[in-house]
Amino acid sequence: TKQATKEAGGATAAARMRGHKVRMQGGSNKKEMKEMREMAAAYQQAAMSAQSRAAGAALAERLPPESKQWKCVYPVYVDARKTVKEGRRVVATDCCDSPTPQGVAEACARVLGLRCIVEMEKCYSRDFFLRGRVRVCMKDEAGNLCNPEIKTKNELLRRIGRAMAEMPAYKLKPTAKATEKPAATPAASVGGGKKGKKGKH
Repeated sequence: TKQATKEAGGATAAARMRGHKVRMQGGSNKKEMKEMREMAAAYQQAAMSAQSRAAGAALAERLPPESKQWKCVYPVYVDARKTVKEGRRVVATDCCDSPTPQGVAEACARVLGLRCIVEMEKCYSRDFFLRGRVRVCMKDEAGNLCNPEIKTKNELLRRIGRAMAEMPAYKLKPTAKATEKPAATPAASVGGGKKGKKGKH
């Protein structure tokens, strides 16, 4: 952890120094300025990665050893807005609206009575912009179910989705059905259609 923190600090300092040089070289040509900006961005990215590794290492030290066997739940698993291809694991009727790791943890702890740990530094493999997951304890050290009603991970996800759907922040919004105006009926033509031209006598 100390090594990762040291790397994060060094990378951050380097990124700041590079950014300062970019600002100071106002008279340089555009090509050099572009290269310096790209280099500064690379250092900043390295700093963010080092900080993320440091946070992950610090969290790993606080986790109980048995938590490695706990089930991992990403919020996308119970997101009614997502498709199965995008990561949803259960039917949409058992899901909620825009779930978060904090909401998943609240459903597990408060509603289902299960121990859980939020890992905000973890990203979903299909979409790295989706950050955060929850580790859920389904069995105790003796191998007994913590909640006898939840025997499989699929059942766990369904219970989490249903519980979150009851929370105001994650309640599914009713789909508004489009109100279609009745089609206007064409006016009946008087006299059975157009009148023919009168013939000349």
